[in-house]
This record gives sequence, C-alpha cells and structure tokens, in this order.
Amino acid sequence: MRSPMPWIERHLKQPGARLLMLLGVAPTVVTMAGVVIVTTASFVLMSTRSVSLTLMILIVGFLADAFDGPLARLKGTASAYGAWLDTFCDRLNEVIFGIAITMVYIMHFTSVEQQFVGLLALGLGFLVSFSKASAEEKGIHPNWDDRWFLGYPGRLVFLLGGLGGTLVLPYSPETVMSFTLLFLFLFNFCVLVSRIRRIRQYAPAAHPRLGPRK
Repeated sequence: MRSPMPWIERHLKQPGARLLMLLGVAPTVVTMAGVVIVTTASFVLMSTRSVSLTLMILIVGFLADAFDGPLARLKGTASAYGAWLDTFCDRLNEVIFGIAITMVYIMHFTSVEQQFVGLLALGLGFLVSFSKASAEEKGIHPNWDDRWFLGYPGRLVFLLGGLGGTLVLPYSPETVMSFTLLFLFLFNFCVLVSRIRRIRQYAPAAHPRLGPRK
C-alpha cells in the first residue's frame, strides 16, 4: 500500500505551515491548540452526544496537530523538545478522547466482555507507542519500517470511522462502536506483537548491567 503521507505533506501540511508562518504563529502554540480543540470536542461529545459536531471539531484539532512539525522546520526552530512535546500531546489527546469514548459508549455496552475489550483496545494503543519509545530508551533501534496506518494515525482513523458509522449505519451507536473497538483491539494487538518481535530481533545479545539475554 502506497503511503498517502508524502502527498499530504506536500499538498496540505506545507501550505498550511506556510500560512501559519505568515501569520506569525509559533509551533508550540499550534501543538497546544490541538490539545484544547480535542478537549473541547470530547466535552461536546460527553455533554451533547452530538457526533456530527464532535467530528467537525476533531477534524480541526487533528489538522492543527499536523501543522506544528512542518511549521517548526520552516521557521528553523525544530528541536528535540518540540518533537517530544508533539508526541506527548498526541498521547494526551488519546487519553482525553479515550475518556470521552469510554463515558459515552463503553460504559453503556450491554456486557462486561464488550466493556473489557473496548477498554483494552484503547489501552493497547498506548502500549504500541510505549513499546517503541521504551525500546529506543534501552538502546534498541530496530528498523521499524512502520507504515503510516500502524501508529497514531491508524488508531485515529478507526475511532473517527466508528463515530461516523454511528451516523449512517442502521444499528445502535453502541453496537457500531462495539464492533469498531473490537477491530481496533485486533489491530493494536497485531501491531504490538509485530513490534515486540522486532525488538526481540534487534535487541543486543547482552546488556551491560543485566548480562546475557535469556
């Protein structure tokens, strides 16, 4: 599958970043604005149950999140801290939006099994990101060869697609989101297993403090 990311970078991210640079907006402001917008969308979903309004706000929020990196590079202010802050805010957005999904849908699933799978689907998303970060912290640097849909963008597509499905499919919103989270669980599980195998493959045979690998 050919990644759409080069096309998105060239035709969406770069023009948007140039516009923000002309307006004098700092990359950090764009990053934090994304968190504020996602938080607003989550409150809208929890308080009004308006999926269409939530989707519109979320799209604006995630577009804002896409511009901070290109903007920093255009301004020549890209830094390790900025990259860390961007990743941190991505995880924060997942937490906030995950809370909204839990309160609006998962808590109203008809069985404990559905609730468990739904929560596990969200939790595995964090383990996917953590597995990569923790491996690199321990000096393990595999050739991740990640496709765009295996990380945060892929998880986002699942959740936004599920929300959209509640508007158009002839089933209850809880049923649609239950199946959405089931597929998200399977998706995250497969990605996590793949990353663990890759980490195992590239891990040094011995650790300087822990001794040989077992």
